[in-house]
Amino acid sequence: MLTWFATVRFCRDWSYGIFGIKSDKKDTSAVESLVPITERISLKNRIKRIEEILDTSEKSDLLNDKNSSSGTTKDTDKESSSSTVKNSANESSSKQKEIDELSRDSAQKVFGREKDRADISRMLREAPDTYAASSSTSKPYSVIGIYGITGSGKSTLAQYVCDHEKYAGHFNPVMFIHVGETFSVGDVFRDMMEQTTQSRPPNNEGPKSLKTKLKETLKDKRFFLVLDDLWVNDDNQKELDILLDMLTLSAARSGSRVLVTAQKGDAAGALGAHLQLFPMPDLKEKVYLSLLMHHAGPFATDDEYRKYENIGRKIANRLRRSPIAAVTVGKQLQNESTRSWETTANLDVLKKTMGALWWSYKQLGVDIRRCFAYCSTFPKGYRFKRDELVRIWIAQGFVNTGCNRTEDLEDIGQHYFDQLLKFSFLQVQISKFVIKTEAFTIHDLLHKLAVRVSGSEFFRIRLNDSPKDMPRGVLHLFIETNNVAKVIEKILDIGNLRTLIIKEAYAEPVETMKRNHDLEKILDRLFMRLRKLRLLIIKRLFSSRKVFPKSATIIDIPYHEASFPDDMANLIHLRHLDEAAFPNIGSMRSLQTLGTFGVKEEQGYELKQLMHLNKLRGTLRIEGLGFVGSKEEALEAQLSHKKRLRGLELLFGGYIDPDMHRACSLVSF
Repeated sequence: MLTWFATVRFCRDWSYGIFGIKSDKKDTSAVESLVPITERISLKNRIKRIEEILDTSEKSDLLNDKNSSSGTTKDTDKESSSSTVKNSANESSSKQKEIDELSRDSAQKVFGREKDRADISRMLREAPDTYAASSSTSKPYSVIGIYGITGSGKSTLAQYVCDHEKYAGHFNPVMFIHVGETFSVGDVFRDMMEQTTQSRPPNNEGPKSLKTKLKETLKDKRFFLVLDDLWVNDDNQKELDILLDMLTLSAARSGSRVLVTAQKGDAAGALGAHLQLFPMPDLKEKVYLSLLMHHAGPFATDDEYRKYENIGRKIANRLRRSPIAAVTVGKQLQNESTRSWETTANLDVLKKTMGALWWSYKQLGVDIRRCFAYCSTFPKGYRFKRDELVRIWIAQGFVNTGCNRTEDLEDIGQHYFDQLLKFSFLQVQISKFVIKTEAFTIHDLLHKLAVRVSGSEFFRIRLNDSPKDMPRGVLHLFIETNNVAKVIEKILDIGNLRTLIIKEAYAEPVETMKRNHDLEKILDRLFMRLRKLRLLIIKRLFSSRKVFPKSATIIDIPYHEASFPDDMANLIHLRHLDEAAFPNIGSMRSLQTLGTFGVKEEQGYELKQLMHLNKLRGTLRIEGLGFVGSKEEALEAQLSHKKRLRGLELLFGGYIDPDMHRACSLVSF
């Protein structure tokens, strides 16, 4: 039976024609036909429950933004109802989320860094300027640096310190920002705003505006900022100067701190950490062995642990105290026999960290290795989304159904992802500052490994890089630039390109509009030539696009910045689309996800366009249902045939009161 996850939005003065609720539409049977009768009965009962919650919500002090010390019983009842809904949603958690949670719990365990964390926390508080008054000529912050080779555990220690300080109460706000070798000060400012205000500014807001807002946000506050993986070079010096200028002029309280992690002490010293440098110490032998055994376990009994521990000690000696090597090798040793452990203990390749990572990589399946290598297309520190990465692998043909032709590519791709996560080739990044933000990253050394094994078919053009050294045989290309037109001119002759990802650095709107016309012409030429393109992702571009390669299976473009042609539906291989902003979507039968479909009184936008899109999964939002005029017309959508669909959002139009929107959007069933 199809399981529905529906969000129904109400307004006070205009009711919906659904399951017996009064409607101003002449034929309520049209709406009733959207879902099978067995589902309709269940939904009708639940909608009655929603109405009861809405009645309570109208009286709620929370929705009316009032403070009240009375009404405790009502508040308790409301919390109980909300809890019931959330518990229902939690019960439907997928296997993928469970794996993510297990990985996160495992990653949170820190070995042998308690004293290091305590020492750094003491340094944060005992610096000379802790209680000094701020002045217009002095910096309100001082800098402490953690330095050591890649893979030594600097980021883990810095995050450990950050987690402690977040709850210690001495600093507010507390921010953890990954910087990397090349970074955009606009992105850093957005990350800081997100962690201090719980709301992320839009990508089209420039650094100047963000800088002003951050200065106001940090005013009169003693902040603690971690700048993770900082590099100081000519390419990023200007961006770094803007960041430091903002911190200096923020009028923050004296005693604020910046903690920097870097490979060399010079990088931290460039920010003023000369007297506060903390070299990253090796883990002690006993602690390092515990780290390896933790990731190689669990073990059924103490006797079994001791039997494996003797061999594990030999393996740990080979790995030479590299934390990332202990994690990846340990994961591969899980559930293996003592004979396999003995064989591993004699491998000379483990003596170097990159050798240990390469050995771990070779233990993965061939298809999974190929998917991991593809991740080298993206720059270091890139934050992946689970579904996004799986879709990209499928678009490139990397997901293999093998002998099981009945299994969905998406499900197989999710399995690949889970394997990379299980063996730590991907790492879960859970924001401790903003609710429900989850991403995945690749450790810098593992990214380096991915680059080595991927060969010349993958290439990245970073900000300020020149495209002149780009290999002629490149198939997958990531471009970060502040001059898209100039870079694209260089790739017009790469006819075999499969992946094109363009991330444009921020430019002021006036400047962007000046070059908009020429850019659109170049993009049209590019798309006409790239007949084998399968993945197109364009970020932060202000132009319309009316030509797309028919081979594309994923197109990711901000929809407020794009104009689509009427024959867009000819992209019959397209699998993922955020919004059907063009007619005749019914011919795109390969679609797996469709965020929003809008019904209109125009040819090509009828509800029956959904008839044959039976591969849709996830959540579907249908707007404009007021234009559905009959039961027969509604039945043509055949929503009951979409067995993979788990969420349905029905919107009919009209004014939606913000309070009711807020209340109802939390209710799911």
